[in-house]
Amino acid sequence: MNQLFSVGDYIVDSTYIYRVTAVKLVKDAKGSEETYMYYQPTVGTDKKFTASIPVANLNKAGTRKILTKKECQEIIEGLKKHTIENEYNILTAKEMIYQNSPRGIVSVLSYYWTNTDVLGKMDRELMDQVLDHLCQEISLVTKKKFGDVKKNMVSILNKRN
Repeated sequence: MNQLFSVGDYIVDSTYIYRVTAVKLVKDAKGSEETYMYYQPTVGTDKKFTASIPVANLNKAGTRKILTKKECQEIIEGLKKHTIENEYNILTAKEMIYQNSPRGIVSVLSYYWTNTDVLGKMDRELMDQVLDHLCQEISLVTKKKFGDVKKNMVSILNKRN
């Protein structure tokens, strides 16, 4: 992952949005140096903590920089046009979501929304979590209210059916 990170940047994993609090070069016991990123959650939790991760491991951990405004618009347009290519069950959906690829998230959300009437409770809860998380990220980037973003997303998804 060749992305440069600065204090104040936002990163996102499959669960939370975080703000980068520090980026430091750290030496391990063997004298090897590795760049670590320190971050705190911003939305979605009432707990305040600081975590760290080697920058080289971000991709493996399913962590990425927050979307840009252009990418948010592409996701919204993608939801309107997305053709369902895969079927998901709870395990394959969670695996795709953990990878935290916006395209994969759109694929899972589109499939689940189209099949809402046959989903079990856990699948419905996962769908709601994915929708809320995506809306939080888009809301943060576009500076629109979460409720307005979610209402728009639900409207787009409903038009797909």
